[in-house]
Amino acid sequence: MFSLGEVALAQDHLAQSIALHDPQKDNPSVSGHTGDSKVISLCFAASAQWLLGYPDQALQRNREALTLARELSQPYNLALALSWAAGFHCLRREGQAAQERAEATITLATEQGFPLWLGLGTAFRGWALAEQGQEEEGIAQMRQSLAGFGAIEAELAPTWFLALLAEACGKVGQIEEGLTLLAEALDLVAKTGGRWCEAELYWLKGELCYSGL
Repeated sequence: MFSLGEVALAQDHLAQSIALHDPQKDNPSVSGHTGDSKVISLCFAASAQWLLGYPDQALQRNREALTLARELSQPYNLALALSWAAGFHCLRREGQAAQERAEATITLATEQGFPLWLGLGTAFRGWALAEQGQEEEGIAQMRQSLAGFGAIEAELAPTWFLALLAEACGKVGQIEEGLTLLAEALDLVAKTGGRWCEAELYWLKGELCYSGL
C-alpha cells in the first residue's frame, strides 16, 4: 500500500502491525537476513507520517526504529534501520544527519556483507554530500549506487534515487540532465505503480523547470 501511494491506509495497517508485534514470534534469528517486523513497520511509519504532514510523530517513529534495532543486537536489523533513517533525513532535507546515518550504514554493511544496505547507504551519502555543497562527489556516489541496483532487488529505491540525483544535478546547473532523470523516474512510476514519491517527482520537475528559465 505504501509503495502504491496509499499512504494513509498504509499508516493504519502499520500502526496495527506495531501494536500486534510479538517479539517471541516475530523476532528473526540473530544470524538471519530478515528484518524484524516491528523495525520494518516503524521505518515505514516514519516515512508515512512525514508524507502525511506529521513531522514530529515521524521523527519519533524513526528514533523508535533505531532504538529497537540496537536493542535486538542483530546486524541486519541495525543496517536496515540505519539506512532507512538516512533516507528519512533525506526526506527532511537534513544533510548532516543523513550523512551520519549513511556512513554508519556503509560501515556496518561493509563489515557484514550486506550489498543492498551498502548500495542504499552510498546513495544517501551521495545526496547528503551534494546537499552540503560537495555536489560533484555526491553526484558521483549516487551514480555509482544507481549503477549497482540492476543486480540488487530494491523495488522502492531506484525511482526515488533518480529523484535525488536529479535534485543534485539541478544544484550544479545540469537542468536538462535532471529533467531527463525525472522523466525516467516517472516512467518507472507508470510501469511499477510505485507512487509513494510521485508528488516529490513533480515538485522537483517544477523546481528544475523554474530554475531553467
